[in-house]
Amino acid sequence: MQADTKRVYLGGAASRTDLVPDGVYDLAVGRGIAVGVNNLTERLPTDYKLVVGGKILAEEVRIKQMKDWADYVFQPDYQLKTLPEVEGFIKTYRHLPDMPSAVEAEQQGIGLGDMQAKLLRKVEELTLHLIEQHKTIESLQQQLARLAQARAIPQSHKDQR
Repeated sequence: MQADTKRVYLGGAASRTDLVPDGVYDLAVGRGIAVGVNNLTERLPTDYKLVVGGKILAEEVRIKQMKDWADYVFQPDYQLKTLPEVEGFIKTYRHLPDMPSAVEAEQQGIGLGDMQAKLLRKVEELTLHLIEQHKTIESLQQQLARLAQARAIPQSHKDQR
């Protein structure tokens, strides 16, 4: 067995090359890691590879394998809720449709990638609502201009008499 004094390899590997190729990682672990957990007798989740008892600081976090990215909102058959429907939901449940409530988030936590996709969907839905409102405003401005012009013409005819 080859000893490597620059890197640590844990988890039952016969040698460092059983876990990772040379020059890629300084630490490789075959099982889960708990960091910052003060009481090791507390029940830790076993379905996670990393459990951190505290804050994490990183320059970047990348989530892979997103299955449900929100661009489907722009498909012609997407059923966008009307703003009155959204308002009714908010009045009843005190949170946005298809989003976790504060209680759910506190009790269950939230998945970073899942929440990003949900937030993107809400932004895309808001964008569709804004586009519709912009069209309505433009139409109303044109109607208002036509009405103002129609009123101005008779006024000028009266002034000429």
